Amino acid sequence: MAHELSTVNGKTAMAYVGETPWHGLGQALSPDASIDTWTTEAGFDWEVKKGAITYEVRDEEDNPVRMQKVPNRWALYRSDNGEPLSVMSSNYQITQPREVMEFFRELTEAGGFKMETAGMLRNGATYWALAKADDSFDVGGGDRVLPYLLLATSCDGTLSNTAQFTTVRVVCNNTLSVAVDNKSGQLRVPHSTRFDPVRFKTELGLVGGSWDKFKKDAKTLSKRKVSKEEAAKYFLDVFYGEDNEIAVDDMIKRPALEMVTRIYLNGIGQNVKTAEGTAWGLLNAITRYADHEKKATSRDTRLQSAWFGSGARLKKDALTAALALV
Repeated sequence: MAHELSTVNGKTAMAYVGETPWHGLGQALSPDASIDTWTTEAGFDWEVKKGAITYEVRDEEDNPVRMQKVPNRWALYRSDNGEPLSVMSSNYQITQPREVMEFFRELTEAGGFKMETAGMLRNGATYWALAKADDSFDVGGGDRVLPYLLLATSCDGTLSNTAQFTTVRVVCNNTLSVAVDNKSGQLRVPHSTRFDPVRFKTELGLVGGSWDKFKKDAKTLSKRKVSKEEAAKYFLDVFYGEDNEIAVDDMIKRPALEMVTRIYLNGIGQNVKTAEGTAWGLLNAITRYADHEKKATSRDTRLQSAWFGSGARLKKDALTAALALV
């Protein structure tokens, strides 16, 4: 399957610790690698520059007579090779790749966080970094959940400056955002505002109570047994809203519902006692579908969907519906 990772001079803009990514690309780093090393090896060691946009004004014979500047618009490009990234308005606030990496310097040097992956998509138009927090927990019976901190942004207007706490369920590698005080699971700052790492860290510092709440919620969901009828209604509600009038017998006619039901019954990680026939199992059937089974043009687009797009929204609705059961 195709990937959208950036490649410059034969080097893929991706660095990681641990297992080799699915595409087999990027630089493997040691767990104690410095932020400076991550910045270089992940391809974050360049700047987004901006240049004026001009066009030719031509006479009636179609001969160029002068150059005219486009007002209030700038072309954004890479400082290392001059490759174009986007055309944005003059009030667009650029978040530099190095700023993303520097965001993690204090967190990793103080301990408690370890960088795990960083990379760039679409020639560097989107870039992210992911660090693991040292605060995993056991839902029960060895069903472990790991917390991560993700920071991502873009320089083409497709993504705001976005930070979020994300959980990974080890047994199936499914992800789920942990809601912070704004209830969305994400902190988003548009590019009309300058990126302020202090603000992000201050607001994310409030997530401690939310993380503790998620631990309690996960364990509560794992103890809530559900019937076949409740499971069918749950999936209908998550995909089509509580007011849907779809008959349970018609679920098999809808591919997404048929697939997520199959995952719930026989999917990876569903045969452990915390998930089998429980609300925790219902939730993780949705996260498995959104992260690994939902149709996508590439694994990169699936990743973006799972973190920021329709997949993330689906998982948020799934968590809300699961908690409603308890």
